[in-house]
Amino acid sequence: MDEDSYEDLTECGLSQELEDKLLYSVRNCVFMWTNAKGEPFGVVMSYLPKDGKLWLTAAERRKRIPALRRFPRASICISGAGTPLGSGRTVTYKGSVVIHDDRETADRETRDWFYPGSPRSCAPAVPAHRWDRPSTRWSHTLRRHCRA
Repeated sequence: MDEDSYEDLTECGLSQELEDKLLYSVRNCVFMWTNAKGEPFGVVMSYLPKDGKLWLTAAERRKRIPALRRFPRASICISGAGTPLGSGRTVTYKGSVVIHDDRETADRETRDWFYPGSPRSCAPAVPAHRWDRPSTRWSHTLRRHCRA
């Protein structure tokens, strides 16, 4: 390949240390899935990394929940834009989604660690007790898709 080629991005990969710093210092991601027609969708969401998984939450009425029940594959992109890491630091993961419905499982242990650790930047005026209401939450198993 030409020495000055802009197509060769192999030198742009993140070290494991930089990837971990990005994963644990940034709290927003772009979560992407497909609808019933196979059309791609993405939305900016907060996430919480724990034990090799990314945890997210959404209300059951959100369109992504039935879409993920139908086809539980998704991807997540995390960018360092707006942070000291810089906009050139990005990692994308793809994998299977596991939906945890609190109304079915009544998993108090999960709620006890999830809600206190969840970023509240999207609704800072919401009283803390409202974050403990049942909702649909899912975990996304981390599997690196590409690093740049």
